Amino acid sequence: MYLFNKKAFFSAIIMIIGIAMFSNPVMAQEKGNVKFSGQVVDASSQEAISGSQVMLQGVDKETTTGEDGSFTFEKVSAGTYTLAVSAEGYKDWEQKVEVKKGGDAITVKLKPKKS
Repeated sequence: MYLFNKKAFFSAIIMIIGIAMFSNPVMAQEKGNVKFSGQVVDASSQEAISGSQVMLQGVDKETTTGEDGSFTFEKVSAGTYTLAVSAEGYKDWEQKVEVKKGGDAITVKLKPKKS
């Protein structure tokens, strides 16, 4: 009986170590190290739109544009995401974007809502 319990104990320890070894790289990938930035502007005048809500779906990151219409997401993994932008007085904008390892930037052009 004692020998069986000892084998079960060591098997459980080996399994826990194995899971820990494989989960660490996965967690590191989720954090990422890529910087993704851009600017939100009016489609016709090209003027910056401050206060826009910008969401990078798939990683649940959200930010607000600055006075110059710029936004930045840091520590994102490379991959394909949906970028969603909304601003008061403008139509909502949504598009798939490719975030690349070397970093990337995008200009989002919003169209005014029709009254």
